[in-house]
Amino acid sequence: FNITTSTTTKIDDDASGDIYDLEIAGTDVLWEDNFEIDNDLFVSGTRFRPNTPASDQLLVRGDVTLDGKILGGGVTYTFGSLTINSGGTYSATSGVTTITNETDGGKAIDFQSGATFTNNTGLINITTPVNTSIEFNSGEYAHDLEIAVPDEIRVNQLRNTIIDKYIIITL
Repeated sequence: FNITTSTTTKIDDDASGDIYDLEIAGTDVLWEDNFEIDNDLFVSGTRFRPNTPASDQLLVRGDVTLDGKILGGGVTYTFGSLTINSGGTYSATSGVTTITNETDGGKAIDFQSGATFTNNTGLINITTPVNTSIEFNSGEYAHDLEIAVPDEIRVNQLRNTIIDKYIIITL
């Protein structure tokens, strides 16, 4: 499903079934309620944000790739993986961002040079079922980081990562 808009647009997935793939380009796109995407989300040149930041949740079962922006609220976002390309922005929720898998390149989190990440004092929670890597840019940092994976799984940190408050590792 592809949305290209030059004006502020609201989308709601209250129909039966969820959107499989979603590609968004344009100006400003808001989702309503608990928005679910069964596979991948690609945001390019736009802001994708909750209509009601205090309650609208976002679940993307596949990869999230940002050339545009996702602006956070105060609730839970769950992504299969998160890639922020140069010029892209993830302004995290002040609640919990959960990463449940990884990209084909083996990264749960992949912040490219020139990407922007704002932690908003939220928690990043890594729960991948396979060995994976996380890569923050220099100067980008998580406020809180929780890694909850089975004891045979490894999570590799590819650059020096600053944790503002705490890190919890659960095996």
